[in-house]
This record gives sequence, C-alpha cells and structure tokens, in this order.
Amino acid sequence: MENSPNKHGPCLDKNCGHCCDPIRVDMRNRGELPKDKNGKDIFVERNEILAPETHIETMRLKTFDCINFDTVTKKCLDHESRPDLCRNASCVSDPKGNIDEQHKKTVEEKFIKIYRQ
Repeated sequence: MENSPNKHGPCLDKNCGHCCDPIRVDMRNRGELPKDKNGKDIFVERNEILAPETHIETMRLKTFDCINFDTVTKKCLDHESRPDLCRNASCVSDPKGNIDEQHKKTVEEKFIKIYRQ
C-alpha cells in the first residue's frame, strides 16, 4: 500500500512537532490506528482525553505517544514511511493563506484534560 501525498504543513521548516506531541485523535473519527511494516502499533495510548478550549462541548480527543517521534529533535524518525494519518495531518487549512498565522493559531490552542487515570 502506497502512502498518500503529504498535506502542506510547516513541520520541517519550523522544526515543529506539535501535532505529534502528543498525537490527538478525534474520538468520533478514530478509525484504525497505524501500524509499522511488521504490523505492530506505532501509537501508544495515553490514559487521557482532551478537549480544545474552543470546542469544549463538542470535541473529545484521545491522546497517544508515537514510537517514531523524537521528543528532543521534534522530528519523525521514519518521516518517509509515516502512515496516512500522519501525512494527512496539517495545521494549514489554506495553503495559499498566511501559513505562519495558521501555524501559530494551531500551536497556541489550549486543551483541557477531561479524563486521566
């Protein structure tokens, strides 16, 4: 199975790993979590559910740690072979718009812990 093309994002240019630290997956559209080439899970579930302050009543996000994410360098250790879920993630909704502003809005979003064991 070939990987999908990348959605535009400033991840590498800005040395940003915000969407991977932690990975936040909308509980309504979770689908199947990605696995490595050997069929092992690459996302490790945290016992935590977050809600963005701007959508606290309507959105719940399950959080995960990715075994391929380097928390020091903020880079994916398997960037070329990352799963579609990661390739399709972006803080940029309009590639022709102001990318810096879109990135800033995303990384400054605040989350509230709804659940933690």
